[in-house]
Amino acid sequence: KKFNKKNLRHNDLKKFNLYELTGRAVITKQLINKSEMIDIKELASGTYIYHLTNEAQALAGKCVIAR
Repeated sequence: KKFNKKNLRHNDLKKFNLYELTGRAVITKQLINKSEMIDIKELASGTYIYHLTNEAQALAGKCVIAR
């Protein structure tokens, strides 16, 4: 499975972070283009918090992975 930031409609966001609910970062990635895919197949089922940011804005939300 992959998380696609294009679905969020914020094409100028440059950095992706995914955190467990404990606050531990499990993915930190610089985004190169608007259709970049992030591989999440190694992550366990559960709820995660994502942050998408650039120099001027930030977007955060919850993501649930169910296997």
